[in-house]
Amino acid sequence: MVLNILSFEFRQRLGRLSTYVYFLVFAGLGCLFAAVAGGAIPEASVDFGTGGKVLVNSPFALNNIISFVTFFGIVITAAIAGQATYQDVHNNSTSFFYTAPITKFDYLAGRYLGALAIQLVIFAGVGLGAWIATHLPAIDPTRIGPQNIAAYLQPYFILVIPNLIFVTAIFFGLGALGRKMLPVYAASAILLIGYFVAAQLSTDLTISVPAALADPLGANAIQRITQYWTAFERNTRLIPLAGILLLNRLLWLGLGAAILAITYAKFRFSYPEQGQKKRKRVVTDDNVIAAPQRALPIAHPVFSAGASLRQFVSLAQIQFTETVKNVFFGVLLLAGGLFAIFSASGINNPLATPTYPVTARMLEDGGGGFFIFALAIIIFYAGELAWRERDAQLNQIVDALPMQRWVLFASKLAALMLIQVLLVMVIWAAGLIVQITHGYHQFELGVYFKELFGIRLIRFWILCAFALLVQTIVNHKYLGHFVVVLYFVSTIALPALGFQHYLYRFGQAPPFTYSDFNGFSPFVRPLFWFQLYWGIAAVALAIVSSLLWVRGTESNWRVRLQLAAARLTTPAVAGLTACLLLFVGVGGYILYNTDVLNPYRTTFRVDDARAQYEKKYRQYKDLPQPKITDVNTQVDLYPERRSAVIKGTMMLENKTSTDIDRVAFTVWPMDLIPVPMPHIQVRELALSDSQTPVVQDAADNLNPQGLPKPAPPRLADGQTPLIQDPELGFYLYHLSTPLPPQGRIRLEFALEYDNYGFENSNPNTDLSHNGTYIGERYSPFIGYAPDIELTDDSTRHKHGLQKTKRMPTLEDVAARNENMANTDADWINFEGTVSTSPDQIAIFPGYLQKEWVQDGRRYFHYKMDAPILDLYSLNSGRYSVRRDKWKDVNLEIYYHPGHEFDLDRMMDGMKSSLEYCSTNISAVVREVGIGIGILKAIVVVLQSKLQSASSSSRVTRRSPHPMRIPFHFPRRSASSPMLISRRPTLSISLFTSPPMKLRISGGRTR
Repeated sequence: MVLNILSFEFRQRLGRLSTYVYFLVFAGLGCLFAAVAGGAIPEASVDFGTGGKVLVNSPFALNNIISFVTFFGIVITAAIAGQATYQDVHNNSTSFFYTAPITKFDYLAGRYLGALAIQLVIFAGVGLGAWIATHLPAIDPTRIGPQNIAAYLQPYFILVIPNLIFVTAIFFGLGALGRKMLPVYAASAILLIGYFVAAQLSTDLTISVPAALADPLGANAIQRITQYWTAFERNTRLIPLAGILLLNRLLWLGLGAAILAITYAKFRFSYPEQGQKKRKRVVTDDNVIAAPQRALPIAHPVFSAGASLRQFVSLAQIQFTETVKNVFFGVLLLAGGLFAIFSASGINNPLATPTYPVTARMLEDGGGGFFIFALAIIIFYAGELAWRERDAQLNQIVDALPMQRWVLFASKLAALMLIQVLLVMVIWAAGLIVQITHGYHQFELGVYFKELFGIRLIRFWILCAFALLVQTIVNHKYLGHFVVVLYFVSTIALPALGFQHYLYRFGQAPPFTYSDFNGFSPFVRPLFWFQLYWGIAAVALAIVSSLLWVRGTESNWRVRLQLAAARLTTPAVAGLTACLLLFVGVGGYILYNTDVLNPYRTTFRVDDARAQYEKKYRQYKDLPQPKITDVNTQVDLYPERRSAVIKGTMMLENKTSTDIDRVAFTVWPMDLIPVPMPHIQVRELALSDSQTPVVQDAADNLNPQGLPKPAPPRLADGQTPLIQDPELGFYLYHLSTPLPPQGRIRLEFALEYDNYGFENSNPNTDLSHNGTYIGERYSPFIGYAPDIELTDDSTRHKHGLQKTKRMPTLEDVAARNENMANTDADWINFEGTVSTSPDQIAIFPGYLQKEWVQDGRRYFHYKMDAPILDLYSLNSGRYSVRRDKWKDVNLEIYYHPGHEFDLDRMMDGMKSSLEYCSTNISAVVREVGIGIGILKAIVVVLQSKLQSASSSSRVTRRSPHPMRIPFHFPRRSASSPMLISRRPTLSISLFTSPPMKLRISGGRTR
């Protein structure tokens, strides 16, 4: 009998058009992603482990592609598995099955296996589509290896089929026991979005055994097995079903079997008990009491705007109350709140470094974890609110009431928006709970309010308008759920396909990071304008939804459009016109800032710029170049406008054995991704052997606000330009007189860095209102810069480049002549002067020679008394200073006010390190006329940097820059029994907020 029911279920599903549509959709997705991974779409940057030397049709890559695409089929699994038994409830045909001569086991097993079998047919299209992609003419033939049928089948046996068994068991059980589809679809959305977001939030480089076992879909287990495989192994080896992967599969298949057993035990193969009903009293003529006759009050209907407004408020309150009283809503809210608390507490990653629960982290971790549940609530309760009267079969009564149409729609939208206020309050409460339980009481309520109500709530409201519009247009509750989920998936996929501008990514705005130093700057302007842009669009969508709102039984689209046209009253037309004009105006202003003042570049265009740099100028990589020996730089910071002028002198020495007649420069700060070249103005690159050159005051040439006006740099007499490419930052000059071996030449340079308007993404956060960081690459780099080159073989091939060369061997004598840190210098003598705002402290390597205030600006002059590597940085901000002494050594800690968390421990750590090093390595002594200097430990909470996202929405941070503070301990006398380095260096790597619980320990320098 099981086989008969299975066969019936399979034939029924196979006869539906939707089955073939699903099959073609997944076949198309498999073909698309495999083709993209193979380089068929140049603008796309999708990588399924196919970067470098891994082939698209390798077992490793096919496993990733097939498992990834089928993962997004969870919604289809929910629809098929949940409907397996719910279809009988929906069609009122349960009485036929409950009275038929079949057992409960036959019924459940047949329905479950039939749903499972039809899914195998649907998801088989993914492998077929991937195979078709490998034969497309547009795909890169070098990315395709020998075909192996086992590589296409194995992902189904180790991942797809076990996952379908487990996930189908969950949805089948929810549908069979709940006899409703809402819990099924809610669970599918939470599983889909939650699993993806959890994967994006995971930053562990290696997968632990518990993490591999805890992954219900097996991806972590496979990653643990293959994480150390070579490219050759990934191209040839099938993934073995053994070890941690086998344990993972057995664990989750066992859990799926347990769910099916619970479903079997709890499922009642009969109608649910309704309880004993009270016996109805039989009414006869003898016991009928005549009711007294009373005159009914005369109704006076009022159709004024005030009456409509009162109806709106009353209905919105009713809709909101009925929603929050729902048990399922309470469960979602409670689960989301607990998940937010766990995420904010770091319970989901107990191996991470403990940090203080500052407000920014509570919002980032707790809010990020809760977003899954907030999105699920928006998706499903938009459908519930839109369909509440129709599900209760009261829609015709409500539609016939003397009530304005906009009142019905606006009350539902208002109720959904009020729910979002409740959601952000839950995030707020979760953050406060974590902070209080950790004994942290610096709550920063203003930061909570700004981010939750000024940013997150607006985004949720925009999604509310969109979700109700979808429900109105689709006019099918569950299909509307699917469309909104599909929208969320598209927000993840579009950036990877090269669609990265927020002007057409509905409801999205550039990622932001809160910094204790700068607040939300420089993200405030793009956040404001993009949210205003999409907020206007949301208002327009709400008006359109009101016009198309279903009132009555008519579902024909032609009739609905005719009704919408008839509903176009003067206020509606005025509202849509105003929204259109504002939308175009705000969009034009955004476009001016993101595409005119700041050139818009996708990830592909950024990579292409680097590829063009290599294609055009790698020929000069081996051109003999002088080395930097001395740097004397002056940096003028203008924090209020986030700009800087960098000028100074470099002494270059020919350390080769041949004459040098051409000198190349690269101006491309590698810390930026990348800085748009129009924002760099190269004012001077003058090569001269004059001992008293005149440096042009570049500060007089600051660009006015508006479009930058690039001009050729000022050169010295006799210096002939061969190449001047400001777009790629490469300059090549011919010297009037060749530079002989050991000859020296002076470079006078002046550069300007400005920030205009706001960017679509990746703003320059190195130049900040408070907490500026500038590295040595903001100055000219001598010669060709190999670190600009692309390193991934797949990306290089996409841009027409050969595979990257391996690192030099130990026998490569020529490579030994290059400094590991920077190839344009060995050791340099450094001196620097910084001017900044009077309320900021600027810090350069070296000893402070002088500090003064002049013309409303604060100046600092630093100088090193010993050579250092060409790796230096400038920090400037509104620091507070903690001062102390160890014997006769001054100790100072520069920190952001309010970050006094670990100052005592840090100070004790410095004293302990000095004591240990003096005792075990060398005593701290003085040279005649030279002080030991001031030991500076810089505690700087820098503005965090954002990486360019390729395939995910998820927002990630760039690694913080280490603070390199060189200190010169005088050379030990020749009689000393121990040798120490002439330049012991204290390096403290400090992360951005939240402040870390630092541990500083001493080290030994031999």
